Amino acid sequence: MRSTFLALMLTVFSLSALQAQNFGYMNSAAFVSELQEVKTANTTLENLQKSKAQVIQNMVKSLQDKATALEQKKQQGTISPKAYETQMANLEKEQEKIVKLQETSAKELDAERNKLLDPILTKVNDAIQAVAKEKSLNYVFDTSTGILLFADEALDVTEAVKAKYATLK
Repeated sequence: MRSTFLALMLTVFSLSALQAQNFGYMNSAAFVSELQEVKTANTTLENLQKSKAQVIQNMVKSLQDKATALEQKKQQGTISPKAYETQMANLEKEQEKIVKLQETSAKELDAERNKLLDPILTKVNDAIQAVAKEKSLNYVFDTSTGILLFADEALDVTEAVKAKYATLK
């Protein structure tokens, strides 16, 4: 009898603890992709990436042209072996320069991406936390991860987060 009573009490406390948990969810990836600030940042990043890629592409084309011309001189016999080796060494240095520029450009692009997007993502996180606090939510799940298999649409806090985001500076 006593063990039955303890089991019953444990079940009641477990159920009440579960009922005290409040949940919400949203698709943060879809929300973030709709933001005008993100669209503007992405356009800026695309333009920066294109300009860096164009510079690198021009350098590669120039290197290829020089290598082709050097090979033609070698085949025609209009260049000495020593001069050929010297010019090949110069072309290798140029190629190393291009590789370093590619690495530097990638780092600069990442830094710019972080500079542009970090404040936006911080603001999104602040909005989510504010809505969670206002609605007394213990958890807000992100459906963009694909982990949440089912959720009642009444628990979707996306519109509340949009409204809160719009009020944050």
